[in-house]
Amino acid sequence: ERIVEKALPEPEASLLIGIMFGSKRLFSKEFNTALSSSGVSHIIAASGYNVALVASGVDMLTRKSSSKGSVLLKILCIWGFSTFSGLSSSLVRASTMTTFSLVALLFGRQSNTGATLTLCITILMLLNPFLINDVGFLFSFASVSGLVYFPKCFENIRSKYLKESVLPTLTCMLFTLPISVIFFKKFSAISLISNIIAVPIISSSIYWGLVGTVLNIFLHFQYIFLIPYLQLSIFKYFVLLSSNVKMAEVSINGAV
Repeated sequence: ERIVEKALPEPEASLLIGIMFGSKRLFSKEFNTALSSSGVSHIIAASGYNVALVASGVDMLTRKSSSKGSVLLKILCIWGFSTFSGLSSSLVRASTMTTFSLVALLFGRQSNTGATLTLCITILMLLNPFLINDVGFLFSFASVSGLVYFPKCFENIRSKYLKESVLPTLTCMLFTLPISVIFFKKFSAISLISNIIAVPIISSSIYWGLVGTVLNIFLHFQYIFLIPYLQLSIFKYFVLLSSNVKMAEVSINGAV
């Protein structure tokens, strides 16, 4: 984190640290409000997306080997990252679910995503019933449930952009909408557009950030942070711009 702080100004440094490590950072009151209003604050929190990136990283190192050694390495790296990032409820959900799927591979079996999700949630709720009041856990569960079941209704769609960008974002928003209304008493329609535009902008920032961080442990070469800096700067201004579209924010009582 100190390497990133030396290389980038704020809030770009805190954004990159949040994306890479899931560390909770302090932003200015104005920018923190903008993140919330635009509906993209989840991007800078460690979640199942980070766990998937860790698993993909191990796949690249092991050339997608399905040997027991590579599967065990993947499990170790996933839980190592989750522990390093603070073991938030969403991370524990993602890590547990991924571990169940990987354990199935160790026994030469293919896991059913829906059954794995159900087993994961059941075990976590038995271990900690108070998760029912954890917003992060509920958002994580609702989002994954939507991504598992809802896209099957649109299997005939041929557009790659719709399938990989618009549909997943819309699905997560629809399935988390009741939770947003219950806990936050409002819903921002601009968040759909914000997520569709913002996520692709910084999708590679985590990779550039990790490469830059590791490289600067051994060498003083901060110029490699130029790419994530530009991406995060565009993201920052987009967040500030979209947060000003107040007409798209609807309260629970229907007032605009």
